Amino acid sequence: MFRITGMTLLLFSASVQAEDYPPMRCAERALYAGRPLHAAVRVPSPAPGAERALDPAIIRDAFRGNMDSERLSTSDVGYYGYEIAKPRNSQARNKRAAIKMMIELSLGSNAARELIRQRGYVDSPAQVPSRTVALTFDDLPFVYPSDEEARSARKRALLASRRIQQALARHDAPATGFVTEEKLDKLGDVGVRILQAWNRGSFELANHGYSHSDSNSMTLPEIEREIVRGERVSRPLAHKAGRSLRFFRFPYNHVGDTQDKRVAVEELLTRHGYRLAASTIDTSDYLFGLGYERAVAMKDGEMQQRIEQAYLAHTRQQVQYYGDLNAKVLGYRPPEIIVLHLNSLNAAVADRLLKIFKELDYRFVSLAEAQSDPAYQRSPAYTTRFGPMWGYRWARERGVKVDGRLEKEPPQWITTYAAEK
Repeated sequence: MFRITGMTLLLFSASVQAEDYPPMRCAERALYAGRPLHAAVRVPSPAPGAERALDPAIIRDAFRGNMDSERLSTSDVGYYGYEIAKPRNSQARNKRAAIKMMIELSLGSNAARELIRQRGYVDSPAQVPSRTVALTFDDLPFVYPSDEEARSARKRALLASRRIQQALARHDAPATGFVTEEKLDKLGDVGVRILQAWNRGSFELANHGYSHSDSNSMTLPEIEREIVRGERVSRPLAHKAGRSLRFFRFPYNHVGDTQDKRVAVEELLTRHGYRLAASTIDTSDYLFGLGYERAVAMKDGEMQQRIEQAYLAHTRQQVQYYGDLNAKVLGYRPPEIIVLHLNSLNAAVADRLLKIFKELDYRFVSLAEAQSDPAYQRSPAYTTRFGPMWGYRWARERGVKVDGRLEKEPPQWITTYAAEK
């Protein structure tokens, strides 16, 4: 990752030095492990050649739309020179409050980083990763076997969501969570708490339909009811936070099995204020996740480890494959959009999963930023009853020949294991 001189000022007040308050070091390591940002804590300065110092207005603009509105008010976040949320005195509780606020502010730092880069505050631009990816998680508040008791799933749901979000924060990765609201009926208040956690900072809620039904077998009025019922809790939560629901993803990536239906479905989404969410990387995490749930239920730790390793290896292959596929079809590498699920498997491997992207020179961006790329200005005009990733759709639309047989399938043993009762 590249370095922005003074970026740590978005996290730590100059009046709370690391050597005076040990938790500062802990927070710094947790948020920016492996990044060359530590020297900027004590001596903030603009990048070499910058015309002026980093000013509070730029920081405020960068975070607008990514944080709760009260966090942005000058009364709550006291800008003073280079300092943010400066403690009013030296009492420990105020120092802790300042650190907490700055960690929360850091969740929006992708937007800040891009804006500051544009304003000329980057001191090593050659190190900026050349590729970007948006992380999306389907089936919020939690994926769990249909025959599992909701009560037993609640604790696991909370744990999985927290572990995934903590990993995302450590890697400075925005994410969009697509909600299947029928699950709220089963998880109750726990489900709502999970949605609230995904409705702040650089996390965003989106609609995945009420019951995860297949649009191929539904009429347009039925699809519209799925859309409307799928936002009855999520939309008020978003509005309360000064946000909106911007994206919709159809279950199974089925966006219309006839030409007329595909066009009508997109028009329907537009009328309801949604944009169709793209999908460019598939890792079959749902299949691996089913096997993982079985291993957890059987308390088979050895199998859990085997599935984790196989899943991560397959994910690395898929990221590379789809990146090359999209580059071949489009002639350049667009921002990628990976489809994941909020399940126990992704919670267990979240840090390792995100490291794969960093090792492959990817930078994490929001779904909105990814879909601002020209490749996503309209959906591929290709109709199918299946749910292929957009690279295949682009290829068919443009008449580019690709060999889908080159894509690796998950190991046969995980397919068999996941299907066993």
